Formats: sequence, structure tokens, C-alpha cells
Amino acid sequence: RFVLNKGDSFRFAGESVSWVNEGTVPAVLIWVIAPPVY
Repeated sequence: RFVLNKGDSFRFAGESVSWVNEGTVPAVLIWVIAPPVY
């Protein structure tokens, strides 16, 4: 489990993932896949 703050980034090693906003305000998530894998 990781807590991300404003300006943080993350990456995954190719396994299935999920996320949840446990805060009291709506979260904004910008998801970028680079290079494209589709």
C-alpha cells in the first residue's frame, strides 16, 4: 500500500492493479501509458 501526494508518480511491473480513494475529497487521476501497449 502506498499513499500518493500531489505531484507524485508511480509505475507498475505488469501485474493486475486496483486503487481506491480513501480521502475525504474527490481524487483526480491522470493515467498515461507510455509507450502505448494497445
